[in-house]
Amino acid sequence: MRALVYVALIACGPKSTAQLTPILPDEKPVVDVKPVKLAVPQEHWAGTLVLPNALIDIVLHFTKADDTWAATIDIPASKISALPLSQVTYTDDTIRFIIEKPDNVKANEMYVFKRTTDAAVGKVILGGAAFHAKLMWLADGQPPRSVISRPQAPKPPFPYTIRDVAIEASKDASLAGTLTIPQGTGPFPAVLLVSGSGQQDRDEAIFGHRPFALIADQLARVGVASLRTDDRGVGQTTGPLGSIDTDIADAKAAFEFLAKQPEVDPKRAGIIGHSVGGTIAPIVATKAKVAFIVGLAAPGVSGVDLVPMQLELELTARKLPVPLIKAIVEGQRKIGKAIVAGKEADIKKALRTSFTEAAAAMGAPKPSDAELDAAVASKMPEVNNPWTVSFFKIDPTVAWNKLRIPTLIVIGVGTLLRRICCR
Repeated sequence: MRALVYVALIACGPKSTAQLTPILPDEKPVVDVKPVKLAVPQEHWAGTLVLPNALIDIVLHFTKADDTWAATIDIPASKISALPLSQVTYTDDTIRFIIEKPDNVKANEMYVFKRTTDAAVGKVILGGAAFHAKLMWLADGQPPRSVISRPQAPKPPFPYTIRDVAIEASKDASLAGTLTIPQGTGPFPAVLLVSGSGQQDRDEAIFGHRPFALIADQLARVGVASLRTDDRGVGQTTGPLGSIDTDIADAKAAFEFLAKQPEVDPKRAGIIGHSVGGTIAPIVATKAKVAFIVGLAAPGVSGVDLVPMQLELELTARKLPVPLIKAIVEGQRKIGKAIVAGKEADIKKALRTSFTEAAAAMGAPKPSDAELDAAVASKMPEVNNPWTVSFFKIDPTVAWNKLRIPTLIVIGVGTLLRRICCR
């Protein structure tokens, strides 16, 4: 989810408050190998880094000369091969190295792993934040593969037709997407898949998984066609970014394109909206002939109410002190209301108040006027972002109350693991 003026992440608070550890995907042993002795001159490891929105596979090559280990790294996703590493430590219980950055980049990347014989777990330090990583030793001749498996990815051959499409959304925007058509004789029922906030690709890829690709695959196997598109700024879609109204217009254009396809029954064409896509879906349904809606974690309130609720859950999961949580959440609520009112002076006042009250709740000294001015100035571009403003202002209940079509809302309630992530 794009950042939404979370006042928890303020310059006058402790740095640890802003470092969020991602929820980790399920991990299972991926291979059984025999222990290796460290005396051999070459060692090879495969690894996976768990970053905020992706799983990145790496391959490490260690070479021993004169009792000293040197190493290189391959990062296929970035087309990096045999990049030399510095400050290499390679022992029975530790693997450590650094990727040095150019002089114009402030911080190097540090990788630290606690090793058993043929596996290692640890972290990578990127921009001051720590992310989970895992390695597995490769036997001689064993090809590298992802250490954290992604078993959900649909694999060919597919029992359906896949067609790349381009949709004219406006004079300056073209939506690139994938149309999935079941086997057999149509016309078929169909759905448009609408992603959540932030710029998502057509598969809504995250942590190496592709949930929209999986949904499209499963729907096609039971006779339902689907369309999913890249958002503006991602993949092959073109056009300038805008507000949530831009997203609504794009979704409407995509839905109308889907309903006109010869393989689709327009009377059985609906929308599946995930997160903010579930806000967009009912609004599109007031503007087009949508037959049904499925909301996956769809908001039922405006951003001004939703963001404080999300923030409270997130901070509670991180076990922050209750007075601090209350101060931050109440500050966020005031900021949201000021954004909706649209007066810049009131927004700046709400920001200053939230920073001051959060500092007091932490037992920190009151920020100086200069510190508050700097903190407010750093937040104003985010606050004034057209998408952020429109998200706080739009109220999905207005559209929901106008509709009289079949609707399924799916909300998952589970254990909060370190970070609540609503996309």
